[in-house]
Amino acid sequence: MRHIPNTLTLCNLLLGLVALGMAVQGHALTVWYLILGASLCDLADGWMARRINVPSSIGKDLDSLADLVTFGAAPALTLAFYLKELSSQLSDFPWLSEINISSGGTVSLPYLWGLWPALGSALRLARFNNDPRQSEWFRGLPTPASGLFLLAFILWLKEVVLPVEWILAALAVVALALPILMLSAWPMLSLKVALKPPVWILVGIILVGSGLFSAWLINFGACIPIMVMYLTVSLLVKKHFSHEVHR
Repeated sequence: MRHIPNTLTLCNLLLGLVALGMAVQGHALTVWYLILGASLCDLADGWMARRINVPSSIGKDLDSLADLVTFGAAPALTLAFYLKELSSQLSDFPWLSEINISSGGTVSLPYLWGLWPALGSALRLARFNNDPRQSEWFRGLPTPASGLFLLAFILWLKEVVLPVEWILAALAVVALALPILMLSAWPMLSLKVALKPPVWILVGIILVGSGLFSAWLINFGACIPIMVMYLTVSLLVKKHFSHEVHR
């Protein structure tokens, strides 16, 4: 039984490694399904460790390593290759052109910009492992939430009809905003927090509202209102847990 949490974490990592391969090939939707499955493993391993009372420093470090691959590197690579594809369509902007770094290998400024979320994830996870204040509350946007949002945002932009310049600009802003949110001191709601009335009522209303938005939009664009709602709920609910947020 004591090996179950780490086994689930390794399943998370395995799905993340497969997602890396799919990201390089440009299969963003496949990456989305893989990290959705990985997110279930990520939730289950922590719950199981607490359930059977086998928390360990090795398990905590392993979980962060898996999250870096699955929710940091895989979404960032998906973004990087998508930005590279988009920038190749803009011949009027030579500074976006690709640069040869080896025989058959090229990089571009948009490609490198797309890797920022992975760097933010690495710093976020390192800080999480060394911050005792995050036992019930997150400080900064959780890496899984960042990765899921980034992929959903990419998939939404693939569905809409917009000028390439606009899509590039939107993705560039998101690629910068996510690391800032991850490394901020903004208290973020965690599923581990012990919600009490009337807080759970507020959270329930927001979650239902998120579901309704998703059903109404019927596409990946639902990621935007859901993220806004998550940030809003965290801002509102933290008032009821000021002793956790400020200690």
